[in-house]
Amino acid sequence: MMRRVLCFVLTNLLVFIPLLSSFAAGPAFRAGAAAVDVSPRLFPVSLRSGKAMDAQAVHDPMFARAIVLDDGETMLALVVLDTLGAPPEMLDEAKQLAAEKTGIPVDRMLICSTHAHTTPPSNRQEGSAGDVAYRAVLVEGLAQAIEQAHQKLQPAAVGMASHDLPEEVFNRRWFLKPGKMEPNPFGKMDLVKMNPGTSAAVLERPAGPIDPELMVLAFQDAKRKPL
Repeated sequence: MMRRVLCFVLTNLLVFIPLLSSFAAGPAFRAGAAAVDVSPRLFPVSLRSGKAMDAQAVHDPMFARAIVLDDGETMLALVVLDTLGAPPEMLDEAKQLAAEKTGIPVDRMLICSTHAHTTPPSNRQEGSAGDVAYRAVLVEGLAQAIEQAHQKLQPAAVGMASHDLPEEVFNRRWFLKPGKMEPNPFGKMDLVKMNPGTSAAVLERPAGPIDPELMVLAFQDAKRKPL
């Protein structure tokens, strides 16, 4: 089902791209994309997986994936990082390095994470040698991804499409029936609970609406090939 929906969305995306952006004369819209491997180099490293555990090797590679966009007036960078999360000071350091290489202002860079749980800590100042060394891997990898995407800037077309898929999403936060809420780790009572299970004896109602929209944003080069 999901594959059919994605095919539907991508088909519509390809149909509408010529309507949304073209290669007409005038200031050319440009885009460049790059992916840099940011997997740990030194082991063991600890993992943020909800329980104490270490990794001795890479199972699946981790990447910093960057897209740099330029409309002739403003240039910006969008980056997705395979990690649980990263602190602002570490991201600011990576942005500054990238700005020095590309000239893109740091306030035109947006970095987000995939929230992958079984990944090393991103800003460890103490602990194993692998944990401490991994911070530099992320900082350098983020900067390199932006720099490489900037180097690959080329005339491009952009398009988007969306499709509602309500059967694939659900509300994780629920109001519970009277007497079913337990104190949180700080000893206080919350109004709603995240991931409360599925028991009808416990659940009262969802804490809010869902957003069912699946959106795809894509960029193609002058030969209509995905970047």
